Amino acid sequence: MQTYGTSECRMLTALQPSEHARPELLASVGRAAPGVELSIPDGDGREAPTDGVGKVCARSAQQVRERLDNEDRAVVPRDGWLRTGAVGRLDRDGYLYLLDRVEDQPAPGLYSHPIEHMLTEHPAVVQAAVFMVPHAGEQVLAAVVVGRKGRELDPQALRALVRGRLGQRFEPRHLWTIDELPRTPGGKPDKLALRSYGGDQPMAGLKAE
Repeated sequence: MQTYGTSECRMLTALQPSEHARPELLASVGRAAPGVELSIPDGDGREAPTDGVGKVCARSAQQVRERLDNEDRAVVPRDGWLRTGAVGRLDRDGYLYLLDRVEDQPAPGLYSHPIEHMLTEHPAVVQAAVFMVPHAGEQVLAAVVVGRKGRELDPQALRALVRGRLGQRFEPRHLWTIDELPRTPGGKPDKLALRSYGGDQPMAGLKAE
């Protein structure tokens, strides 16, 4: 079983064991768990259409009543809905697909997760992270991948794979191999650390471009 949740709302969705037999669902995090409501409002606060992309909101009896912001002020979820900080879409059957974190989204209409999923579909890639880096006075798309032991990685071939399947706009300008992804205390890829390096600066531990 695959599940998705937040510290503030616990488990939100689940992809059941039997649903893993359907390849088209493997990129999703499943459907709402019992007692959970999901919503993806558009820019005007109205419910987005089916497969419309927006910020994922959730409502559950398990969610926190309030939380503290960075200045220790109480923040109460608006209208009972908790903003998860994720960007995603809901399909017609209620399956949730996460596309990015709000703070990690590279550019309007461009999302990290589909590119990362494409890279990790390659049999030589175990993990991947996509982020923006400075290069020649602009911000460009970059990626790092962790290779599978005993398999050879070709960064140019991986870039071509993304370009061929998703389009040129989604192709990382830079792609490096790395032994291990930097992680946040919560275990997520530390994209802030990755963004602190870039095309104009070599990153410690990177092997090839």
